[in-house]
Amino acid sequence: MPVYKRQLLLLTYPENTDVQSTTRFIRRRLRVHTIRDLCKKPLTPREFLRRPLVNRGRWLVLARDIDRRAYRQFYLASSKEFYHQPEIKVGLFENGSLLHLMQAFQPTRRERILASHYIKKVAINDFGPGITVGVYTDDLRAIA
Repeated sequence: MPVYKRQLLLLTYPENTDVQSTTRFIRRRLRVHTIRDLCKKPLTPREFLRRPLVNRGRWLVLARDIDRRAYRQFYLASSKEFYHQPEIKVGLFENGSLLHLMQAFQPTRRERILASHYIKKVAINDFGPGITVGVYTDDLRAIA
């Protein structure tokens, strides 16, 4: 199912999006604003470290929640409709292109804590001009 800007998207989304959590799901009516492909625009270490336990997928949707009248972010991989738990990967990027895979982590709480420690260590390094550390998933579920 392709997802487009300004499209109305109905998702069944969890109250808690942490990996390995059990939670109640809520029906959400969303107006899509932007779609971020983490393969093309990976998360910065700072973005990842804000909430390291979140079940992240390749597609991050910024949308206006019609019922709550607020903009929110939604990982499609957390919804019932597109649910899966891909591993996250840490790599070196230059101008949005992956140069080198550094490490991969499974979708468990323990692995996400290990990923947090790892990212804190590697993010302080200088890899050269224009080279940055990024966090991404490259699952091949094409929806956008």
